[in-house]
Amino acid sequence: MIHIIIGAMDGVSYDNIFDKLTENDVALFVEPIPHQFEKLKENVKKLSCKVILDNSVISDKIEDVVMAYVPEENKQHFEDFYRGCSSVIKFGKPLNRYLAKADESYLSYYQCKTITFDMLCEKYGFDQVDYVQVDCEGYDQKIVENIDLIKYKINTIKFEIHYIDNDFIEYFSNKWPQYKSQIIGADIIYEYTI
Repeated sequence: MIHIIIGAMDGVSYDNIFDKLTENDVALFVEPIPHQFEKLKENVKKLSCKVILDNSVISDKIEDVVMAYVPEENKQHFEDFYRGCSSVIKFGKPLNRYLAKADESYLSYYQCKTITFDMLCEKYGFDQVDYVQVDCEGYDQKIVENIDLIKYKINTIKFEIHYIDNDFIEYFSNKWPQYKSQIIGADIIYEYTI
């Protein structure tokens, strides 16, 4: 199976994706924040499957974005879960609601260029993807609504519902009626049923 994990962070904190991977799988981890990406590189060494790492930001188009995050040297100023928060800046504020309220003097910023999901799949030669997970702190909807589930024969897609528009679940369900959804905690999971 081919797994794409977008917003992978360090691969293990606040997530159990490692437990789901077998030696026959391919796992593409996408994480833009440099220090998280370095931790991810170390953590994936324990996996038995084929691992691909990509230091990109996924969006619906190619554009320059700035991301905010809590650097290691400032993590003592925040509750533990802030380690898992990074966010694209829009209209001068992070999309992540916690970072948006944080003291800006403790945040770091990272400027990068985005790529699309199609570009990501083309880069690695994926024309079929079994599982997609998106955890992008306010950018999930922008990414998910631009993934063609049928084109890539995606069996399962999972993303956070914290920041999506109220009508997005209905829109997404109507767009992809061949998928059954279930909400588990802060995530919604769509699975192919036909």
